Amino acid sequence: EREGELTPVGTIWARLQLQIILSNRLKLIQYIKDHPEVLKDDVVEPVFILGTPRSGTSFMFNLLKFDEERFRSPRLWEL
Repeated sequence: EREGELTPVGTIWARLQLQIILSNRLKLIQYIKDHPEVLKDDVVEPVFILGTPRSGTSFMFNLLKFDEERFRSPRLWEL
């Protein structure tokens, strides 16, 4: 707290962010334990959706997630 010279609000925010990161890491470890086959899957051609604000990237993301055979959208805790 002193080294970073955080305000009380900054300290709370930093702790919350750290909790979220550690929680996501634990969820990922548990997911891999429950589904070890994911480590065998090769990501051959990843798709990255890039664009300027208001250009339709969210629409494209939501559209692609309906094609479950070829695409998989990340779960919230994976982001």
